[in-house]
Amino acid sequence: MLEVHGKPLIERNIQILRDKLNIKKIIVVIGRYGDQIVDFFNDKSDGIEIVFVEQAVQKGIGHALLTVENHVGQNPFVVILGDEVYIDSNHEELSMGKIYYIHHAEYNCKT
Repeated sequence: MLEVHGKPLIERNIQILRDKLNIKKIIVVIGRYGDQIVDFFNDKSDGIEIVFVEQAVQKGIGHALLTVENHVGQNPFVVILGDEVYIDSNHEELSMGKIYYIHHAEYNCKT
């Protein structure tokens, strides 16, 4: 787990989801070495429900989304990558309502 200033990057990204977007349930797709991520978050939920879903064979982001389809259903959702750094982003401006509107009204697609 890649650390930035002494904290795993995935932990920082989950904190962004919690603090900036007020997301309370997070689904983390894990693969190889996923047990390290599960073990790390067993003691650090910080008021967030974290569900781990294993992607047995890594076939890309689209396939990862298919692995969580039953957990998400028809609900709106946000996708971020656990190994990307988000600095000075506009997460506060991206409310779920805006994301939902953009996907449905402007592009006529499911979120």
